[in-house]
Amino acid sequence: MTAIERLINCGICHRRLNDPRILSCSHTYCLRCIRENVSIHSNYFECPQNDGAKVSKNFIGELAVDQTACDMIESIALTDGTIPCSNCDSIVSEHWCSNCIRSYCAKCCREIHEMPALEDHHIVPLREKLAEFVPCKSHSDEKLKYWCLKCNAYVCSDCILDTHQDHPYTFIRRIADDLQKKVNDDLSKIESTLTRNLTETDTSITKINDEHQEKISLISNSMKFLKQILEQHEEELLRKVENIDRDNNQLMEDFRIRLQNELECLENHKTILGILQSSRDPMKIIRARQGFIDYTDRIKRILVGLRLPAMHNYHIEGIDQIQIAREKILDCGKFIEGLIPTNTNIDYSNQRLESLIVDYQTKEEWSFEKRYLTDQDMKIIADALKENTVATKLDLSQCKIDDQGIQRLADALRLNKTLKLLYLHKNQINDYGTQYLAESLTYNKTLTKLDLSQNIITDQGIQSLSNMLQQNRTLTILHLSQNQIRDQGAQYLANALRQNHTLKTLHLSQNLIADQGAQHLANALTQNKTLTTLNLYWNDIGDLGAESFVHTLQTNNNLHTLLLSRNRIGNDSAKQFIDVLKQNTTLTALSLHENRIDQQTQNYGKNILKIHKGRVTVNW
Repeated sequence: MTAIERLINCGICHRRLNDPRILSCSHTYCLRCIRENVSIHSNYFECPQNDGAKVSKNFIGELAVDQTACDMIESIALTDGTIPCSNCDSIVSEHWCSNCIRSYCAKCCREIHEMPALEDHHIVPLREKLAEFVPCKSHSDEKLKYWCLKCNAYVCSDCILDTHQDHPYTFIRRIADDLQKKVNDDLSKIESTLTRNLTETDTSITKINDEHQEKISLISNSMKFLKQILEQHEEELLRKVENIDRDNNQLMEDFRIRLQNELECLENHKTILGILQSSRDPMKIIRARQGFIDYTDRIKRILVGLRLPAMHNYHIEGIDQIQIAREKILDCGKFIEGLIPTNTNIDYSNQRLESLIVDYQTKEEWSFEKRYLTDQDMKIIADALKENTVATKLDLSQCKIDDQGIQRLADALRLNKTLKLLYLHKNQINDYGTQYLAESLTYNKTLTKLDLSQNIITDQGIQSLSNMLQQNRTLTILHLSQNQIRDQGAQYLANALRQNHTLKTLHLSQNLIADQGAQHLANALTQNKTLTTLNLYWNDIGDLGAESFVHTLQTNNNLHTLLLSRNRIGNDSAKQFIDVLKQNTTLTALSLHENRIDQQTQNYGKNILKIHKGRVTVNW
């Protein structure tokens, strides 16, 4: 199946989409196929891609039409000459009437336009049909040929003189051309980044395999000298090497698959854009605008933190001493695992850093914000923290700290008894560093706030943090915004919230959490009695996820602030929030702006909530 066929064919009936409807997961199917398949579950339709997207039987008819798919199908049909006649619907169209805004076969076109009232209509061969402008709803005799730059809306020439007077405007075609250029540039940059990372990944995999073979050979040849004595020892070494290299290989293979998936998604968007460009219809490009913007926003957030996974390195200590020192044979070939520090100089010193720490010794706040700290610098700071009994706040934001540096800090946190606030946002911490930190905080009895936002933490790292939260009894504020948390990570956090009784604020904005992850979090809040603030701004949550929070608010009496702005929440879910807020007496702030909520629904909500003035604030 070609890329075009994948985009315009239904994934259920495998025929060209008919009345395409788009789900919250962005997959599109024929409305008829959705209705027929709902019988499988009786009460809802579940996306065949098993991505967690579900639609209640009662809301199937309200699914949004995939206008981009419609435009692509029309563009392809126009190119292939397979558009049926608008009148008889049984013969392929040959002509286009600009006045009727319809396509006709030769016979119908001739019969209809023989009438005197229609004989002056402008008729052209269908293949010569140009982009048609839509009539203005306010001025029916005018076409929407312009774009208001202030209101971001289509306007006609009368609108420019009336409701949009003095507003800057331009031709729709110019806006479409600009958008087309921007999307092309964005897609090219994304392709370049993905391709470069894919190449680096392949190189790393080759290097891992080459080094793996070298180390296996070294171990085997060395152990043969005293095979009878060292057979068991050799077997243990080989097992450890095999495990670590397999894990490294798996890391790279998983990353490679992820890059390939993003490339496939990129190709889909390039194909969509190419089809729409071929139609020479700016309206179709404008209608696809939100889809391109959503995609580029999502992929840019991913690319910000996209880098090769950190691999575990190791060395076989003492393997070359076997033939010389037989009496120490059991100490030879000791397996040492860990991340190699970037600076291995034993005599390393940083006079400026050490002087600053001396000044901080009697102060409660230690700040190293925006200082580049190497792994050895982190060792200096960690050693100082192990002995200090005054510091309560440590700010290590924007210091380019990696997993090795965090491992140094984690060792110190096991001994420090005074630190309460720890800021680590905008560093280079990934899942390994998160694991080190989580292990040190499992039984920590002083830290109350941890900021890990803007790092490279995925669901694997979140699992480590979630395990820590089930044991920790002091942490009250946790920042995890702008990482790479998906539905699985949200589920790990939800499991932790069911056991944790101290966390009050959880920030998860600008991640990749969709409906399934939102459902896990919402369900957890029916049991959790301490969380008061949940920030899910700019994720990928649709109506199913929003409805889960509506149900939670019917029984939850602890949540004060719920931030759901810049997701994919629609009018129906917004109305359900308004209805539940009539009964809920604890929520004081709900943020829903930059969703898919129209002005009419917003006005409805504002009017309903006037009677609750002063109790709850809804940000539209």
